[in-house]
Amino acid sequence: MEDEQEQRRRKVEAGRAKLANFRQRKTKGDCPNSKKKTAKRKGSAVHASVQEEGSVATPNSELPQGGAVFESPSCSNTLEGTRGASAAQEQEDCELDVTDLQGQQQTQPQPPQTAHSLELEALRLSLNNMHTAQLELTQANLQKEKETALTELREMLNGRRAQELALLQSRQQCELELLREQHAREKEEMALRSGQEAAELKEKLRSEMEKNAQTIETLKQDWESERELCLENLRQELSLKHQSEMEGLQSQFQKELSEQKVELEKIFQAKHEAEVSLKNLEAQHQAAIKKLQEDLQSEHCQYLQDLEQKFREKEKAKELELETLQASYEDLKAQSQEEIRLLWSQLESMKTNREELNGSWDPVLAQASHLEELEHLRSGFAQQQQQERAQHESELEHLRVYFEKKLKDAEKTYQEDLTVFQQRLQEAREDSLESTEISSSCVLPEETSGREGKEPPDPLDLQLGQPKVQESLVEDCQVKLSKAEEKIQQMKEEFQKKEAEWELSREELKREAEERLASMFLELREKAESEKLSIISRFEHRESSMRHLQDQQAAQILDLERSLMEQQGHLRQLEQELTRDDLLPCSQCGQEPAMAQEEKNGALLREKEDCALQLLMAQNRFLEERKEIMEKFAKEQDAFLRDAQEKHNHELQLLQQGHQQQLLALRMELETKHRSELTEQLASSESRRQALLETHMAELQVKHNAEISALEKRHLSNLDELESCYVADVQTIRDEHQQALELLRAELEEQLQKKESCHREMLTQELENLKRQHAEELQSVRDSLRMEMSAQHIENGKGPAADLQGAHQQDPAMALHNEGHLLVEDGDAVLRSVDAEGLLHQAGPQELGDAHTVEMQKSQAELAKPQELQASQDQVAQVRDKVFLLNRELEECRAELEQLQQRRERENQEGTTLICMLRADLELAQGEGKALRDALRRLLDLFGDTLKAAVTLKSRISERAGLLLDHEDAADTSDARLAAAALGDMWSDEGLLEIDRTLPEGAETSSVCEISSHVCESFFISPENTLDCEQPIRRVYQSLSTAVEGLLEMALDSSKQLEEARQLHRCVEREFRHRNEEMAQAMQKQQELLERLREESAAKDRLALELHTAKGLLEGFKVEKVDLQEALSKKEESEQQLILELEDLRKQLQQAARELLTLKEEKSVLWNQKETLTNEA
Repeated sequence: MEDEQEQRRRKVEAGRAKLANFRQRKTKGDCPNSKKKTAKRKGSAVHASVQEEGSVATPNSELPQGGAVFESPSCSNTLEGTRGASAAQEQEDCELDVTDLQGQQQTQPQPPQTAHSLELEALRLSLNNMHTAQLELTQANLQKEKETALTELREMLNGRRAQELALLQSRQQCELELLREQHAREKEEMALRSGQEAAELKEKLRSEMEKNAQTIETLKQDWESERELCLENLRQELSLKHQSEMEGLQSQFQKELSEQKVELEKIFQAKHEAEVSLKNLEAQHQAAIKKLQEDLQSEHCQYLQDLEQKFREKEKAKELELETLQASYEDLKAQSQEEIRLLWSQLESMKTNREELNGSWDPVLAQASHLEELEHLRSGFAQQQQQERAQHESELEHLRVYFEKKLKDAEKTYQEDLTVFQQRLQEAREDSLESTEISSSCVLPEETSGREGKEPPDPLDLQLGQPKVQESLVEDCQVKLSKAEEKIQQMKEEFQKKEAEWELSREELKREAEERLASMFLELREKAESEKLSIISRFEHRESSMRHLQDQQAAQILDLERSLMEQQGHLRQLEQELTRDDLLPCSQCGQEPAMAQEEKNGALLREKEDCALQLLMAQNRFLEERKEIMEKFAKEQDAFLRDAQEKHNHELQLLQQGHQQQLLALRMELETKHRSELTEQLASSESRRQALLETHMAELQVKHNAEISALEKRHLSNLDELESCYVADVQTIRDEHQQALELLRAELEEQLQKKESCHREMLTQELENLKRQHAEELQSVRDSLRMEMSAQHIENGKGPAADLQGAHQQDPAMALHNEGHLLVEDGDAVLRSVDAEGLLHQAGPQELGDAHTVEMQKSQAELAKPQELQASQDQVAQVRDKVFLLNRELEECRAELEQLQQRRERENQEGTTLICMLRADLELAQGEGKALRDALRRLLDLFGDTLKAAVTLKSRISERAGLLLDHEDAADTSDARLAAAALGDMWSDEGLLEIDRTLPEGAETSSVCEISSHVCESFFISPENTLDCEQPIRRVYQSLSTAVEGLLEMALDSSKQLEEARQLHRCVEREFRHRNEEMAQAMQKQQELLERLREESAAKDRLALELHTAKGLLEGFKVEKVDLQEALSKKEESEQQLILELEDLRKQLQQAARELLTLKEEKSVLWNQKETLTNEA
């Protein structure tokens, strides 16, 4: 700068010297005529020259301005200064010339005005002319000189300008190099300073963190000590309050008990009214049942009468047909006798001729006719046997198919009955004791009445099953299946809802992870551990449930096997009965051949093999279906696992991509924020920041201290109060109610288990006894009916047999009588057994053939005796024709007899079927009556046991639960005594012991025991007198129901109190969480404020340094540059550290993703288990 000023000064001095030389040249060029002229010329010339120089200076000054575009403003200022100075000097010279002229004019003498004025004007004119001429000349010269001078000046200035530009460029390059070196040094210095400052800041941060940790620990210790003191004080206060509250609650409880007693009395009255109405309904129900039974009996009797009438009508028709047949048979006999007499007369006259002729012709004809008849009969009997065998086989196959269907239906009905029975048992467990007894007492008559009303008149359906009941059971099963499917769908919807909720929670967790990566990582670890524990517990619970289900399935399989064994035993019993039935008619007949027994044995063996094959097929089908279901389940589970793994991998990839993008975005944001903060800190001023920092620090410290103190006080007070209240309430409630609930549950469970076991044993015994009695009764009724039918058939067959014997005593047609007798006997045998028909049919044609041969032999002997056989061949031909006609008539009679035999067989079969139906109806009626009696006896026994159990239960409940039932017990004892007295009056005839009324404590138990022990006998002796015992028994149950209701109310109160405690606990937990969140937010705000203060202090120090450096101008600027360079290097290091930290975070995120993968895999496994459970259910 000093050099430039010196250069400018030199330039100004050189310009002044040039102007001085120029002026000198002008003065030398003027003419020397007179001093005045010279002076005037000098003055004018000087003035003009000054003006011209000024005019010339302007363009000259403009030219360098226009040309010197690259000159600095300092040069322009110096030129303007020199121009101003030269212009001032010229003005001074002009003023001096003017003053000289005026002085000369004053010194001269003044001539006379006229001459002198003229001379002056002439001189002025001349001078003006001369002056104008000189001026023109001088102007021309000046212009030339000026042009030359300007050209020289321009050249000079251009040269100097080029030199100055070169110098300036060299100087600028040198300065740039120096600035670069200084900038590099400043960067290094800045890096060192920033490193030192960072280390100092780190040390300060560590010291402050340690101080804060120490202060926090001291605060925690103080808080814990204060908390313990407050807790002790609050515990004492709360114990006092709790005692007072318990006293108040006891008083309130007593008041409520009195009110509840009044309400219970009202309820008992309403219950009594309801029981009266129930009695009326039961009486109506029993009357309706009796009416139905009477109607059924009347219908059954009418049906039997109708059948008997039909049977009698059929017998009458058969008798009429037999009479017609006998009349026709007698006519034929008369005709045949007349013809035979004629033949005898003719034969006697022609014995001699016939002897000769018969020697050659009669044996041949007799043999031919006999052979033809035998072949015809054999073919006819063979066809009949084939037809009968085919019919028998078709009937057997039909019966086999029918029995198989009925067995399958019976199995289905048995399984459905088992399921219904199990469901009813479960429902009975859930219901109270009173409801179970009422339902058990009402269900049995309803089922019996329903079965009696629904029984169709078909005897096969009565023997083998009831299709309508089966259809109703099937419909019930379908309804239950639909309900189960609806429940499964509801469970699926709930699982889907839970999955949707889980997905929403997962998305929220992802968002929280994006916002706070570090906190998310810790929370994920904690949640993963808790979820693992919960999943393990759930998995164990599900394994236990699966084992339980497997045990249930095994029990069901065992039950099914038992049912199959029972069915096999039942089949064996049926086979034994069939063998017995077969043996009875064989014993009666006594003349059947061994072939029938072999065929029967073969048929039985075939039936056994078929049954065994069917059982094996059913077992194989069951195993195959089970294998198929297991394979399908395994395939579905594998597919579901694969889908879940694919989905999980896809989700992991998406999460990794999202995390990488988020990390990149965070990195860019951090870099931009860091740069913007640096620029803002450099641009902001120190004064504003100091003022703002001081005010802000003061306000924040005040607010922070106030908020912390308030929050700590509130938190401590609330925590202490809530903890003390919650702990005291929960402990007292749990201690009081858990004991009572555990005792009651244990007692109720034991009693229910005992009753269930007793019920099951009784039911099984009843079923076995019913089966045995039913089988015995069936056998006895069958034997009696068979004997009756055999006697009836024998009596019916005696009349026509005697008639036939009287008609055929002397004729050679005794064979026909034998045939009729044999046919009657065959019909009776057909009625006895179906298998003996074929054998009897085989015996019939053999006997007919024997009779025919006997007749032919007799006729041949009788024809050989007379001697009139030699008459004429015409009479022989006539005889032959008559014999042929007689044979035809015999064949027609045989055909008619066969038709009659078939009709008789059909009628006998119908009679047997009707008799079987009647026997089945009688057996069913007798069996049902016996079953009802046995069931009534057992139910009455059970009723007595339940009375005893009810009294014991009531006593236990009154002892342990502390129910105030003294007045009710007194009433119950009085009622029991009255009932016992009534029963004693009723049982006095039988010699029963009277009831002891004097015992005050054991009166109730003794009366109840006597009632329970004598109810059965009283019912069977006089069921009307048992109505007197109903009221005391019902009162006993009323007292028991009151005790149970009291227990239930206690349980409800305890459950309500537990729910209130749970709600309080939840509220406390929510408040704790809210407070913890507030504390965490306050701690975060505090940390943020500390970080901001640290940042502002650091910025403050930096600004101070920058200001100090700025004051030193160039040196400070250099130092700042060095600091900036150091800061840049630190930034690069910090960026590298951030990159490393980001890599660490990526690794942590990968670990979190792996943990999420494990959790998802566990979830998929659990989901598969859920689906398996739902499918199995």
